[in-house]
Amino acid sequence: MDEKYIGEHKTIRAIWYSMKPYMQSVGITDKVATRYIGEWLWKQFVVGDREVYGEIGNSSRVQKNKLPIVLFCEKNTLNPFADLPEYIYANVYMASGQANSYELANIVNAIDSPDIFLYLVTDFDKAGEDIGKSLTSKLGLFFNVYVEKFNVDFISAYETYIQPNGDEGLELDAVYDLEEKVLEDLEEFLPYGLFKDVAIEDRTWLEYQDLMCKDAVLIELDKQAEDRKRDLWEIADEYDYAYTERSNLYNLTDRVVVTKPTASK
Repeated sequence: MDEKYIGEHKTIRAIWYSMKPYMQSVGITDKVATRYIGEWLWKQFVVGDREVYGEIGNSSRVQKNKLPIVLFCEKNTLNPFADLPEYIYANVYMASGQANSYELANIVNAIDSPDIFLYLVTDFDKAGEDIGKSLTSKLGLFFNVYVEKFNVDFISAYETYIQPNGDEGLELDAVYDLEEKVLEDLEEFLPYGLFKDVAIEDRTWLEYQDLMCKDAVLIELDKQAEDRKRDLWEIADEYDYAYTERSNLYNLTDRVVVTKPTASK
């Protein structure tokens, strides 16, 4: 990509509207230009080049976590992962349609692993398939992606609709046992060994907490600390304070001064 255009156009919108006509003017087709710019921008998100994508200001919809697991749902009005235990430590992304590159970049930067396990919950229609393919493709630029898509045994068991191509379609909202089936899927999809390190870490923390609660030395130190805190409060309480007029009406602390502090104990 021409560095001249990168330097002069700092935001996503500016890059799209300047680079695409430029690429088309030198004989690059619209489809190829769109794919090329999209892939290039995606990489800029990941390397964190804020000069290129600018300040977006969106609040994140991604719950980042420590394990290389990405749970994606294309509808943020649903939460098929609500019943998952906290210790699964997965990156959860509740989107509203296509996955946002800025959000995906946050996930990429948070995961320190060559492999990721991607679980997709999308509508059973062409748009849902395209969302899953796009997300898998983007993450595949940086990881070995093990992907599993939420499925149902019989689509006809739910309230379906007819897609423009004549096939049956199924909206996630119509899957009445969505959460239950997602839990069953993840139990089979995620390898048991993936949780070894965090399981040991969690257990270590519990044992550490238990030891601290029973440790006589710490118990005595805690008592001494509380006693010392009371002593220090008594010292501060014995100072001679005066309330004075100050210009800043709302800074009440600034209007109180110590005029005759006693010697510290």
